[in-house]
Amino acid sequence: MISKILACSLVFLAASAAAQPGDKSCRNYAGQRINSVECVEFFKKQQPLSDAECYASPTCRAETQARSATREADRQKEVATTRAAILREQAEADAKAARREDAMKTNCGADFNRPRIGMPMARVRECVTIPFKEASQAHTAQGTVVTYQAGRDYIRTLDGKVVEWGTF
Repeated sequence: MISKILACSLVFLAASAAAQPGDKSCRNYAGQRINSVECVEFFKKQQPLSDAECYASPTCRAETQARSATREADRQKEVATTRAAILREQAEADAKAARREDAMKTNCGADFNRPRIGMPMARVRECVTIPFKEASQAHTAQGTVVTYQAGRDYIRTLDGKVVEWGTF
């Protein structure tokens, strides 16, 4: 009977030594030596639980859910902060565009966004918000005909004055 107990204790010591080899592994956080039974119990507490064990443990599951909820709350705060910054920047850009358009309406009056026959091309560039680019140029007996284009819109000028405008 004693030999069985002795054999079991030797197996236990061998298993604990195999699981946690080395002199450092049988010390607690303070660095004090602990016996092999305390060593095994100490290291069992330190090992992380598997997913199944954590799901079965109410405390581990609650801690995991709390960490997850904290991460989600932090993410929501970051999203809200970013969204507020984007909306603020967009509002500033919209206000700046509105101020620019109001100034343009004041300067151009009835010519705002309306090219007219006989209008100089400089006035068109100043008062029409579409950015026209020179597409072609032809020399005729009457003068130089230049076609400006922006997307499907076009303006034809004769010696710098609008003679035709429309959409292709």
